[in-house]
Amino acid sequence: MSAAGGTVDTALRRAAAGPGGVIEGGRRRTWAELDHAADEVATVLAAAGAGGGRVALRVENTFAHLGAMFGIWRAGGTLVPLSPRLTASEAASLTTRARVAAEVVLASGSVAISSRPAAASPDPGLAAIAFTSGTTGDPKGVEITHDGMLFAAHTVARTRRDAAESVAAVVSPLCHLPIFVSHVLCRIVTGGTIVLGTFDVGELVAVIERHGVTDLPLVPAMVEPLLAHPGLGRGTTIAKVTVGSALTPIEMKQALAVRFPGADIIEAYGQTETTDGLTMTVGRDALLRPGTVGRTHQGIELAIVDADGRTLLPETRGEIVCRGPTVMRGYLDDPAATREALRGGWLHTGDLGLLDGDGYLFITGRLKEIIISGGENVSPAEVEAVLGDHPAVADVAVVGLPDARWGERVAAAVVARAPVEAEALLTHARARLARFKCPRTVVFVDTIPRTSAGKIRRNVVREELMRRAAVSG
Repeated sequence: MSAAGGTVDTALRRAAAGPGGVIEGGRRRTWAELDHAADEVATVLAAAGAGGGRVALRVENTFAHLGAMFGIWRAGGTLVPLSPRLTASEAASLTTRARVAAEVVLASGSVAISSRPAAASPDPGLAAIAFTSGTTGDPKGVEITHDGMLFAAHTVARTRRDAAESVAAVVSPLCHLPIFVSHVLCRIVTGGTIVLGTFDVGELVAVIERHGVTDLPLVPAMVEPLLAHPGLGRGTTIAKVTVGSALTPIEMKQALAVRFPGADIIEAYGQTETTDGLTMTVGRDALLRPGTVGRTHQGIELAIVDADGRTLLPETRGEIVCRGPTVMRGYLDDPAATREALRGGWLHTGDLGLLDGDGYLFITGRLKEIIISGGENVSPAEVEAVLGDHPAVADVAVVGLPDARWGERVAAAVVARAPVEAEALLTHARARLARFKCPRTVVFVDTIPRTSAGKIRRNVVREELMRRAAVSG
């Protein structure tokens, strides 16, 4: 059982007797009503013989999908959250790897259960298997426990000073477990209120005014269109603006501070393997210490180490490592990757950074090859494998290029073995990959630079594509 008290489902049961709840499409419902919706899904799962197993769900930002998530946990199951943006083949690959007992499908107000053979054994302590893009192409299944989720929710809520009076707009995709923990579970354990939706700038501006939103969690790609909207007034109820999922330029945070003069401007850092955030700024630290992503949450340890695992002094650049109750249990069916990631008792994040003398963390780079575009993680190797399957492609390298709105955009350098148009390659990719993974830029080159071991020299590819963009732009 969790030090925070039971399972994720327990948190909703406790909240059901208190204030707050969910607003969706203008309709306000209590946490008690969400608790009832979870009961209904749990009953259907039990009747189908799928209670206690791994259950997949394409998670959308709706009250019904929240009810399904908690219903899976109430039935004693492990949630396998899937992005609704995945293609059918991508989703099928993940559910097969997870050996799910069933998939929950919500349609026209009803709950349908699709049972699956060869299911894994029940695992009561395992809350979720969250797939995240891996550097080698195949997404890794991150095993997250009930203990980890509850601890993360309580410690993040404490740092951010969440309260029962908080009203948070939730427009980032809840299929990402850290977003669910930060945007929803934190509000449940503090008795707050959430306003559910997807990112439509006009609707978000209206929601802020209509429901008196106090907490505004964003990803960097949302900031520019929001600030440019003529309907966004300065006299709003916003008390806290949080940006995360990708590093946010200081100019963007300064613009947020001007538009919301009385609000905390918060930046958070973490990854799926840590359940939710590792660090967070408070107040206006993000403006006073440009570039920082804050200090660690209570109960989390963080250090900077060199290539041999030795702890480095402040102001020295190295890999960010961490340990604590929110760290994943491991990678699904991948003991070698688990040992590598958790070696020495620390989670090795693959990110580079430094700590200043006051314990503030600054991100300086990335050991991993992951591209972060609009808050979504994209594996270059996965995109390369798809493009490489096209008969006209002899070789390919995929990198992230700087983008003012999306943080990074996916770009592909392609060596063609036969005449082919860029649009044909994009059509090929879109049929096999979620749209956010597909390249926005395709550049034809003569060769792909590689090391003597055959690895792509991504820094050289990136520099060449940026040079060509500068010449053509």
